[in-house]
Amino acid sequence: MLNTIFSSLKPLGFNDIEDVEIYKKKEEKKSKFNKDQEKKVFSTDIDINTLIFDREIQCPVCTNTFKIKSVKVNAPRIKSRDSDFLVRYNIINPLLYDVWVCPTCGYSALKGDFDKIKNHQKPLIVSKVSTQWKGKKYPPILNEDNAIERLKLALLSAIAMEAKNSTKAYICLKLAWIYRLKEDDTNEQIFLKKALEGFLIAYSSDFMV
Repeated sequence: MLNTIFSSLKPLGFNDIEDVEIYKKKEEKKSKFNKDQEKKVFSTDIDINTLIFDREIQCPVCTNTFKIKSVKVNAPRIKSRDSDFLVRYNIINPLLYDVWVCPTCGYSALKGDFDKIKNHQKPLIVSKVSTQWKGKKYPPILNEDNAIERLKLALLSAIAMEAKNSTKAYICLKLAWIYRLKEDDTNEQIFLKKALEGFLIAYSSDFMV
């Protein structure tokens, strides 16, 4: 199953990931959205390129400086919300830009976690991610498939650096959301289950008092 999950990353250099497990442990129904409403075309004269901007950041692993695309704060227009907190937008979806990927070393993470990597985790990224990373240039306007690939890269980095179970679970939840937007029920269910599994493990271990 996990080999299938990460198989789309093979063109990026990650061939040796057959035995990767998201969580180290022993061994709901989604909110339905009106598909006709989802497919409805919203007329707009707004150029989507005007809703994003370049931002320069430095990779905390390899110190390379690179530019990422960010969505302007006032750009997203909320269309609706699902019961599990997926926000649906008109015109541009900030969820597609949630992951930052270093083009040099391959380190990837949710933008809120990108700079939070600890010193002892950096060698793990270098040895398990950077050594296989072939690089990828993404278009300025990202689609669902781009977002899925980038979220999987973030999940792979999270696994490599032994991130918290809650972090990995949140990435899985975002993957499920993107698959829902694509109306890919099979993969949505796979990642919803992985997200639930991770949150349950986190509740019983990461947050124990």
